[in-house]
Amino acid sequence: MKKLFTLIALVPMTLIGQQLTPVTELNETINESSGLLFLDGKILTINDSGGSTEIFEIDEVTGEILRVVTITNGFNVDWEGLSVDDEYLYVGDYGNNSGSRKDLKFYRIPMDSYLTSSFVKAEVIDFKYEDQIAFSQTLGQTRYDAEASVCLNDSLYIFTKNWESSWCYIYSVPKTPGNHIATKVDSLEFNGMVTDMAMVGDKELAVIGYDLSGTPFLAEVSYDISTQSKIEFNVETQYELFVPQSYSVQIEGICFTDESKYYVSSEDNFFGVGALYQFEIVIDPTVGIEEKQYSAFEVYPNPASDILHVKNVTGDRIIIFDNTGKAVVDMSVENASYVFNVRDWLRGVYIIALERDGILVETKKFIKK
Repeated sequence: MKKLFTLIALVPMTLIGQQLTPVTELNETINESSGLLFLDGKILTINDSGGSTEIFEIDEVTGEILRVVTITNGFNVDWEGLSVDDEYLYVGDYGNNSGSRKDLKFYRIPMDSYLTSSFVKAEVIDFKYEDQIAFSQTLGQTRYDAEASVCLNDSLYIFTKNWESSWCYIYSVPKTPGNHIATKVDSLEFNGMVTDMAMVGDKELAVIGYDLSGTPFLAEVSYDISTQSKIEFNVETQYELFVPQSYSVQIEGICFTDESKYYVSSEDNFFGVGALYQFEIVIDPTVGIEEKQYSAFEVYPNPASDILHVKNVTGDRIIIFDNTGKAVVDMSVENASYVFNVRDWLRGVYIIALERDGILVETKKFIKK
């Protein structure tokens, strides 16, 4: 396995962009990593869609496979998510990008069996969505695909990967074996499709995914359980994740290891190499909200063919990156407004970034047509 450098990026939670730093390429056995979980000091992951029925424990520094646990009575139709409570580990077999599946399920593994054996037998939690009527093959046109779930109190909460709109629907399923109806409890707008989530403390989730252009995002989602039967979710912050050139932008897994460190995985495909990434969010309690947030700048017209206007510019530097990550503009900020002649720029997607004290504090995307 090829080992890469490790570098932690320190950024405030209010940022609109976060650079992912590669830790290592994933072992070739884990070629379709889908879902991460931090358990017992190790990172767990699984392969999706027709992969083995194995759970892989990998080293958070080297990415080497430390241990493999096989579910002996399982079948991987489209495994997508991992979740956990104090007693059980749950593997979600609910990938459904054609919307036609009638065999959605979780595999529930007793924690003591998982921790002590390499071969485990799982209990099965079967479910179907309460409002799904049609099951015809509509690849990439369904609202009933899913890749993320979390265990809270007595239920498993599924965040759908909606191919029809930017809305994510949240369903709850009892976490007990048997046949169940997944009940819709909430909906959130992410302007993209959710691919995984991680619990961060008692009241927060870190949710990842990508938009229709393939741009990855990270969202901070709070939740409040007022009673056993009611839960409310809210999107607090959402910003882009920047993937280094030559690496896959298909972000599929996230886990949280302590008060600030996150790991993210991507799937190996034609976009680039699958890898394990790291980033760290630091929130300084001595800095007030007003001090940490920066006014959004304006970019127009978008798309642009000749002249690009950038207004309300703040920070120390303005940098414009092309789709290869090369800086085509890198200059000190001396004015609040700029006009750029982009007539001779290559067509494609560009990122405009504002930097303050060496940290990217705001980013916007524009398209050169």
